[in-house]
Amino acid sequence: MSEPAKTTMEWPRYPTLERVLQDDAQGLFERMEKTCRRLEEFVKTGTPQEQGRARSAMAAYGRTMQLLRRLTEEAEKLAQEAK
Repeated sequence: MSEPAKTTMEWPRYPTLERVLQDDAQGLFERMEKTCRRLEEFVKTGTPQEQGRARSAMAAYGRTMQLLRRLTEEAEKLAQEAK
């Protein structure tokens, strides 16, 4: 019986995301927080339709911010391990 061929798996690269994580993660996070504060105003003063849209957008921003935080932490951990 022959051995299975070994293949090298190449991981996909995402240069824009990598650049953001390295250079501007904090700036992006701050801009998203600012957007969420503006959306809060729609929740308080908007029409029922605007309030619903604002809540949905805030939920999406919240999940995105959690993901950004996690990606940033992982990138920092990998950078430390590479040293």
